[in-house]
Amino acid sequence: MKRYWQWILALGALLTFAGWQTPTAHAEGVGYTVSAKLPKNQDDKNVTYFALRVKPNQQEKLGVVISNQSKKSATFQYGVNQAITNNNGVIDYSNSNPKLDSSLKVGIKDVFNEQKLQKVTVPAKTSKTVYVTYKMPSKKIDGMILGGVYVKKMSGKEAKAKKGVTITNQFAYVIGVRLRESSVDVAPDMKLNEVRAG
Repeated sequence: MKRYWQWILALGALLTFAGWQTPTAHAEGVGYTVSAKLPKNQDDKNVTYFALRVKPNQQEKLGVVISNQSKKSATFQYGVNQAITNNNGVIDYSNSNPKLDSSLKVGIKDVFNEQKLQKVTVPAKTSKTVYVTYKMPSKKIDGMILGGVYVKKMSGKEAKAKKGVTITNQFAYVIGVRLRESSVDVAPDMKLNEVRAG
């Protein structure tokens, strides 16, 4: 009989805690998608980013489809960013004006015409294709040029804090761009510049 009451008490406690209401945070949906219109010179058909085989002096427009899935018209910023390695050793495409290493001979900004962020407005529940254009240098390049087409939805109003702290989530998409003229891999030549406590 004693064990029966122990089970009843344990079950009652479990139901009490399960029914306890705790505040939950709901993430706002991104509301848009981005996809690449892959051209004929895509040399890897298994990926959804621009992995292109190019030639010296080649010029080409790359199309990116922005689909606004929300119920309101939205404005987007887009541009082409240089790929860099961040402090965690991970490739990063989000910085529009990164500090570049002196060993970089030809970067993504050297081959793409668009040097500033562009803007486009996409009506609700529709898609629009935007274009960025590259032109390869006349001299053949070994290795790869890496970057990314960066697309970010612009917020209509800045969030205003009334009580406490207001957190505004911002999302961005990046479609990678890899340009190379040959399949020969260039061996990395890593030089340790500085070691310090951080």
